[in-house]
Amino acid sequence: MTTAHTREEWDRATSVARAAAIMAGMPLTDEDEAALRRVETGQSTTEEEIAAAREHVLARQRHATA
Repeated sequence: MTTAHTREEWDRATSVARAAAIMAGMPLTDEDEAALRRVETGQSTTEEEIAAAREHVLARQRHATA
């Protein structure tokens, strides 16, 4: 279930996600932030976003080895 958050809560949560990604050496892309927003607004689920990201990576790998 998606919970509506205030703008301040959203900014804090995305700041934490952005910092964690940077520390892991993988800064968030615009698409990453769009995926976060889709989950936040209930347009998709975390599982759907993970599946889409996985398919994107696999498609790139298939293309690279073709």
